[in-house]
Amino acid sequence: MVVVSALVLMAPACSSGGGTVGGNSNPPDPNPPDPTALAGPFAFGVWLQDPVHQSGGRTTAELYREMGITHWMGLYEWPSEANRYPGYNLHAAQNLKDGGFMVYAGGDQSAIDWNAAHPEFADTFVGYLAGDEPDMTKQWVPAHHPDVFEATCELLRTNDPSRDVWANFGKGFAKIPWPGYQAFPGPTIQDDHDKFTNFLDLVSVDFYGLTDSYEMPDYVGVWTYGKAIDNTRYYVDANPMNPGLPVWGFVETGNPWSQTSGLYPVMPPELIAPTVWNLIVHGATGVIYFAHDFTAAGATGTYPIDHPEVGLAVRAANASVTAFGAVLAAPSEPGTTVTTDGGVGVVALTKRFQGATYVFAMGDGNETYKHGLGVHAVIALPGAGDTVEVLGESRSLVRTGGSFTDWFGPYQLHVYRLAGN
Repeated sequence: MVVVSALVLMAPACSSGGGTVGGNSNPPDPNPPDPTALAGPFAFGVWLQDPVHQSGGRTTAELYREMGITHWMGLYEWPSEANRYPGYNLHAAQNLKDGGFMVYAGGDQSAIDWNAAHPEFADTFVGYLAGDEPDMTKQWVPAHHPDVFEATCELLRTNDPSRDVWANFGKGFAKIPWPGYQAFPGPTIQDDHDKFTNFLDLVSVDFYGLTDSYEMPDYVGVWTYGKAIDNTRYYVDANPMNPGLPVWGFVETGNPWSQTSGLYPVMPPELIAPTVWNLIVHGATGVIYFAHDFTAAGATGTYPIDHPEVGLAVRAANASVTAFGAVLAAPSEPGTTVTTDGGVGVVALTKRFQGATYVFAMGDGNETYKHGLGVHAVIALPGAGDTVEVLGESRSLVRTGGSFTDWFGPYQLHVYRLAGN
């Protein structure tokens, strides 16, 4: 069966407010979808890990694969072996190949040369990492000056067009505006962002709204992760030379900061799935886990491995997404609108798959309600049937006049299926 119950932070069913809210107002679909037909891969990456490092006699490559990780996002100093041992590169590459990972690593000509010399790993090393957070460090890191960074990306794409070029960005993309950002060389922030993304194939953004001790108290919570995707999407799509790039989001598993004065001292395991889904309903097509923890009490580079309860939460979150992987891979359908009766919105992602319409809808948050809020939502969409199956919840609703109503607990996700046109 399709399971979505693990995605609920606070999700009591609510039958108040009318016959179509939360109840079995229509009999279940006599021809429900085959769950195996809905499932499929989704891009789950892990940031800057060592695939040959061992824990309990097993490599990190093995352990992350069991959590559902599919992409290895960055390899430290790759392909230099200066701080490794002779033969490390081949050892690491073989581990990654054996695990079936897709790898983005290296950001200069030496990485291009290594890939050219090792065609046996062509299906493993699929892209380059041009840089990390140049938008936050461009004033004092020469390589992150927009003109220099643009040239680096162009070199990678030109000298090896067979592989993607990826870069990760920070608060300069995640916030509109970020107070710490100055256009340089400008004259506008968008001009700089265009230079950063002109020669990219993939963009990611990290914003850690649950643990960031540097953010204002009102700009924290699960909702800030989806907001980072929205803002990055705004900047990316405004680039006339290279619009429409896929955008991935980050989720921390511990605490990326040495301080513990954020909304939570470390990422609560029970919030990993809602955070992952908040990214996805806002349009992220991939998720990258930040596995380092820098708190003084237990600094580690492999937090979800060192803390089994966190690893299990990552695995459950990934499984809840891949249960709908084939649906999520379908093109998004425009036209869905949502209104609520409370102080937060409900975000909806609509897909058309195998003759049915699927709506992934999630209660959101904001500056006032950083922990979310329970609301009734009216979801309106064109071109769908009138029986609304709520997948994984053994209930159905009725679409009347083009819309239906349901109750959302704080950061609760519902997945709806509407058969027919």
